[in-house]
Amino acid sequence: IMTDRVRSNLWRIDHSGANHRPLHSGFKNSYSPRWSPDNERIAFISNNSGSTQIHMHWFDSGETTVISQLQESPSSLSWSPDGKYLSLTLYQDGNAEIYILRLRDQTLTRMTNQFAIDTESSWSPKGNKILFTSGRSGSPQIYELDLRKLNPKAKHIQLQKRPD
Repeated sequence: IMTDRVRSNLWRIDHSGANHRPLHSGFKNSYSPRWSPDNERIAFISNNSGSTQIHMHWFDSGETTVISQLQESPSSLSWSPDGKYLSLTLYQDGNAEIYILRLRDQTLTRMTNQFAIDTESSWSPKGNKILFTSGRSGSPQIYELDLRKLNPKAKHIQLQKRPD
């Protein structure tokens, strides 16, 4: 997947760089395209008509629809393994925080509330945890949210150094 900000097109391109096929055009600043786990859809963000929107494109029908319209600037989309949710970063209150968007009804749930930047979320293979990058310890570090817990608190992940 490639975005073309000058022409406002979203393209599908084979891994070899061949077979350029437009998926959708007419969007301003399309970015953060992400394949669904079943490879049947792609979610992406665009700033169209003065608002920021998350779009869904279905490959079987070729249809593209708006699944969420936001006042804030979202980034860093990530699909849950079951394809029912997207995690994303929103700049609420002038600060980047992690949210989960339930696709069935477009419910948006704030997962972090920290003075530091929380961004670049990614789901665990089972979908029960979200890992993300945060500057809350003074430098970028990896944190984890255990979604099996009520009101999960971010836990710092200690990375092991490789032996030389």
